Formats: sequence, structure tokens, C-alpha cells
Amino acid sequence: MAALDTVLAHQARAIIQKRPAKGKPYCRPKDAVYVATAVDWNITELHTFDNGLLKLTKQFLTRSGQPITICKPGIHPARTDLFCRPSA
Repeated sequence: MAALDTVLAHQARAIIQKRPAKGKPYCRPKDAVYVATAVDWNITELHTFDNGLLKLTKQFLTRSGQPITICKPGIHPARTDLFCRPSA
């Protein structure tokens, strides 16, 4: 978990203020901290089920210059029994 310090808050504000061309999706304030954290920590894949945030895939770069892919988390067949009781 990342702490929200003033540097990260300023990065989130800059992301909010970055307005794309008319008709293109933009980053909502509630999502900007997640994106700023991914930028700061050089995370290249951000998982979410938020449709608004999913539209922003590859619109942001990490500090090292790599695009951030925003996608739904994968469902791994080997993990489908996560909440099942183990067989005896």
C-alpha cells in the first residue's frame, strides 16, 4: 500500500488537470491517485473493473517511460476453487 504524500497528491492533481481532446475519456479525481501511484512505482499493469478507468489504458507513462496498461484482472482456471473447501 502506498502512502499519499504531497508529491503523490501533486502528481494526481496534474493527472486530473490533463484534459484530452474533446470527446476523449479523462481521469476522474477518484482514480487519479491510483494512476499516480502506478506512475510513481513504475507499475505497467493496473487492474480494475471500473469502465471509466479502463478507457484510459496506455494514456499514461511510468517514470521509466513505459505505458501503463489498464485492464481487468485475469481469471486463472487454477484459482477457481479459491473459496471451496478442500477435499478430504
